[in-house]
Amino acid sequence: MRIGIDATGVWGIKDGLLNGIMIYAIHIANNLMKIDNNNQYYIYCRDEVPDQLNPQSSTASFRVFRSKNRKLLQQIKLPMAALFDRLDLMFFPYHSASMFCPCRSVITIHDLHPYVVPKQFAEIHSSHIHGSKLISIINKVYWEEMLKLAARRMDGIIAVSYSTKRDIVNIFHVSPDKIHVVYEGVDKKYFNLNNDGKDLPQFRQKYGLPEKYILSVGTHAYKNIEGIIRSFSIIKEKYQGPVKLLIVGNKNYLAKKIFQLVRDLDQDGQIIFTGFFPGEDLKYLYQCAEVFLFPSFYEGFGLPVLEAFSCGTPVVTSTTGSVPEVAGEAALLVDPDDHEEIASAVLQILADKTFRAKRRQQGFNQVEKFSWENAARMTLKVFNKIVKG
Repeated sequence: MRIGIDATGVWGIKDGLLNGIMIYAIHIANNLMKIDNNNQYYIYCRDEVPDQLNPQSSTASFRVFRSKNRKLLQQIKLPMAALFDRLDLMFFPYHSASMFCPCRSVITIHDLHPYVVPKQFAEIHSSHIHGSKLISIINKVYWEEMLKLAARRMDGIIAVSYSTKRDIVNIFHVSPDKIHVVYEGVDKKYFNLNNDGKDLPQFRQKYGLPEKYILSVGTHAYKNIEGIIRSFSIIKEKYQGPVKLLIVGNKNYLAKKIFQLVRDLDQDGQIIFTGFFPGEDLKYLYQCAEVFLFPSFYEGFGLPVLEAFSCGTPVVTSTTGSVPEVAGEAALLVDPDDHEEIASAVLQILADKTFRAKRRQQGFNQVEKFSWENAARMTLKVFNKIVKG
């Protein structure tokens, strides 16, 4: 087969824009080309080939498009490229797709945030992030309608969890036979307990990290930032010892009310917003954390949970969305709306070393169930089924 991969969404990494869906696209593409020597791959990139896409494969060809507008690139240039390269199948790993693709097509749908948690997700399209109300509206309408159309028009859909598959069936009314569940993986070569000779005290000093901290990753509203802060305020009242909260992610996504809430709860200096954190140091951030706190309102998969498990960090996460599938019995599952329950779970891990050690081991066991290579093999089976029947 001649297989195209739309990697135009893997863009802006050098500016700190790397997110979970980009990580998915990078690992799936690299592992497909690692395990598959029978098919020819065409990787379509925007402006440049990202450094992270570096497969050692003689069957891979890269195409680079210069474009300021990814929407036009995807709807006009990609279909033309598919014709020119005589593709048998185009794979869209990043939520959106070309509506006029001239060959068979498969899309990965990671989640349905706009439909499941519309209130919390709406802030992603707010004007304070995009700088213009008009651009915000255009982006919101385009990406949400694109997701709906793609789910109905594609020849096959990959869902990253059974929870996401149920959402697609129930919300978009797509036949479940069209949807194939393929779990994501985790890069265990990087996310692990090995500190690679790094001096962790110096690492803490470099970033001004406290000796003991609770870690949270992600700054969008649906990550339950307000709930995390309120829960931490309860933890501070009850925990006998110094501990701080680190919230990692783009500070531009945070509404002004979040910073006001920190002041209102008298947690200035106790809650640290790190902003973008370099990916090459992320595993040490997990390693040094006492607890990873991830009580998101909704996740299509929940990759950070696996990253924390791989680094030996106990996890407190949500009962909602796909996270229970991913976490299994290794994490403490809490109601994201119950601040007392969240605080209680964190306090249990902080206070009980034996309980903490048990959770660490359960995390190591759970993460062994997931790998990017297996995800790529299952994805390739989907391609074969779509093209060859």
